[in-house]
Parts: sequence; structure tokens; C-alpha cells
Amino acid sequence: WSLLALVVAFSCQTGTVSIAPAATLTGTLYYQTATPSIAPADILTGTIYYVNGTDGSDSNLGTSRDQAWQTIQKAADTMTAGDYCMVLASDYDERVYVTTSGSPGAPITYWAEGTVTMKGFTIQADYITIRGFDITDTDNDDTDGWGIFVEGSHCLIEDNYIFFATRGGINTYAEPVDAPTTRDCEVRNNRLYRNALAGIEINGRNHLMEDNEIWRTIQYHPNWPNPPSWVDADGIIFFGTGHTIRGNYIHDIRMDDPENIDPHIDCFQTWGPAYDIVFEQNFCENLNEDMQGFMIEEQNSPVRDLTVRNNIIQTFNHLNVFDCENITIANNTLTGDLSSDSENQLGIELHNSPNETI
Repeated sequence: WSLLALVVAFSCQTGTVSIAPAATLTGTLYYQTATPSIAPADILTGTIYYVNGTDGSDSNLGTSRDQAWQTIQKAADTMTAGDYCMVLASDYDERVYVTTSGSPGAPITYWAEGTVTMKGFTIQADYITIRGFDITDTDNDDTDGWGIFVEGSHCLIEDNYIFFATRGGINTYAEPVDAPTTRDCEVRNNRLYRNALAGIEINGRNHLMEDNEIWRTIQYHPNWPNPPSWVDADGIIFFGTGHTIRGNYIHDIRMDDPENIDPHIDCFQTWGPAYDIVFEQNFCENLNEDMQGFMIEEQNSPVRDLTVRNNIIQTFNHLNVFDCENITIANNTLTGDLSSDSENQLGIELHNSPNETI
């Protein structure tokens, strides 16, 4: 923070950003995550089940703490719309596969009580909530290597700590990347530390990505042998349409990490398709030489109608835009470190990109 000549106050509730003059810098920026509480019993629509990895048994009923199941997968194989799974503090040597959907007003909820460490979730269902898990040690796999992999709609992923995942932190997956089958998810208040490739990859439609913290992403995960040549170390990679990406804090992705051999580090990156997406009130800190805040380029797929507003971008290069149309860049604070001898340091670059508003 010593490089930042600003005092920044984020209000996640009101959506406001205020910036004090540089002369008033006297303290530290703090970041706070809300503490969730379980829904009152009178609004629950299903059954509460319990999992205890230390003392439970999958032959139990699962409906009380003293009759808890042993595995989270047992809950995933049992629950139906409106049910809750309370996962008690323990280490769980399992990855959970969720294929049963909730319904509007009656999601299926997986809730960690205390410190629950496990190997993540692969979700191919709708109306699923994942809250409060510590996720690490994922498999080396395109799908199961992500901390949380979601292919479905109306998911809620919040308050999880995902670290050192082999293929990345959170992926809202869609094929093609703007397919409507993965849509309307909320990914918020998650902490994503030292995951491969990116903290978050966004695909699909109309997601809200809010108040997540991403730091120390790595390029070459030691559990990913022979990765492809394009592996990188980014904050958020985004594709699809209709997303709002707000209030996220991306920082300290470092060139001197031993796993980062030759990354091109970006807080936000796309190569399309990506359209009708809003970025607001994010804090991007990336002072690595020749690296970017936003790397926006079209590569055989359209990138258009993006809005970048009210962000703080503390980077070497702030926004680099190639072959894109109708980009609005408004009311941002762009700040950098002028100590570099590089001649490539620029604020906003537009290359063959018409109809832009700055």
C-alpha cells in the first residue's frame, strides 16, 4: 500500500467510492467480508441434513447432529429442492459432484459450519448454493481441477476460501462461452489465493461477480505436469454477456513467484466473445513491468459494448484495447509507478477500436 497515494473507501452496500486527496494519506485500506447467517427455520422449504467427517456415518439418517452422515457426497445424492446440508468442521478427502437441481425459491444449499476443508465441487445443476468452504488439493483435470466448477443457472457461490487449486479458482462454465444454460449466478465474497491460471473464469450470461479478493495467482502449478503453452497468471478472465463485475480486489500477482516463469499478468482479460459487460468499483493493483489492468482484445470472436467505470486501476499499463467496438471508459482513477525505465508505460491504449467513449 505504500505505493498508493490514495485513501479509498468502498461501500459494498451503497455502491459508492470516495477518494481522499493524496495529502491526507495517513492510514491503511481495510477490506471487510460480511458474515452470513442461516435462514430462520420458518422460511426453510426443505429438510436440514448434517455431515460430520469425524464422527458421522453414511448409514445414519442425516437429519440431526448425532445422526450425521460422514460424506458430503451422501448429501448431494440425497437432497432435493429446498434442502440444506450443514457440513460440520472437519477435513473431507472428497470432491463433491452435484447433479440434482433446486428450484426457484427453493435452492439446494451446502453450508460449512466452522472450518471445512475439502477438494471442491463440480456442479451440473441449477439453483445451488455453496457457502463457506475451504477448498484446496484439487485433481489435475479440466473440470475437477477447479476449486468450484459450475455448469448451470441461478447458483450462489459465496464466502469460500479457495487456495492452490490445480486448474483455477472458480469457473462458471458454458460451451459456447455465451450459452444461456449457464446464467444468473452470483459469485461474491470469495477469497482466491495462489490458484493456477486465474482466480475466476466467467462464461455464460448475466452473472454478478462481486466483492471477491484474488491474489498471488500462479502460472505453473506443480500438480499440473506438461500444461499447454498458453497458461498464465491472471485475476479474472471473462467471456459471455450481460455480466456485472463489481467491487473485486485483485492484487499481488507477482513475477517473482517461482511458479511464474513468463506470465502476462492482467487483472482482467478477454479475447472474446464478450459483450454487454459492466466493470465498476473494482480495485486492480498490478505494478509488474509491462503488465496490464485490462487486456481487452478480439480474436476471431466479437468484443463490444463493455463499460469500465468508477474503478481504481493501479497498474503499469491501465487499459489496452485491440479491435473492439463501443467501449466506455469513464470516471476511473488510473495511478501507477513512474520509477520504471520502460518506454511502454501508457494509461489507455486503443488499437483499431472505433466508437469508444473516454
